[in-house]
Amino acid sequence: MLDFLTANRIVIVYILTLDIMWTWESVAPYFQTSRNRIRHDLRNLVVGTFNGVVLGAIFASMTHNFTGYISDHRIGLIFLLSPPWWRHCMLAFPPDAPQR
Repeated sequence: MLDFLTANRIVIVYILTLDIMWTWESVAPYFQTSRNRIRHDLRNLVVGTFNGVVLGAIFASMTHNFTGYISDHRIGLIFLLSPPWWRHCMLAFPPDAPQR
């Protein structure tokens, strides 16, 4: 282990420097005192909420339209195989993979 550390000193210095910089970048904003910080945070929350609502509505409507199209045109494994009703449930809710 000591041979590895002495042979790769510069790589370890780079890794430690990068780690210190990332830590400082993550922790430093909590120690800043700014009058506009709360307004800035509220603006970010409003933009993030608006983004979530708009993207949620867009993807929900896209999913609804896509499944309607697939159902109307009878595309997919369920329509191709025409399995009995109990296999529909198996195709809709596949079992989880076993945990290791």
